[in-house]
Amino acid sequence: MALILSNLWMIVALASIVLLLFLIKNAQLKVGELVALIATLAFIVLALSRSDF
Repeated sequence: MALILSNLWMIVALASIVLLLFLIKNAQLKVGELVALIATLAFIVLALSRSDF
């Protein structure tokens, strides 16, 4: 179960990164939205780096 959850987190993180790059490429982000997305990605990376979930 932990392995499935770990893979799910990785998929979510990769999807978020792809979405972020797509939005930057299309220049549809305001600075506040960019900061919020980066903070969200940082939270996801932090969650991925934790070994106790």
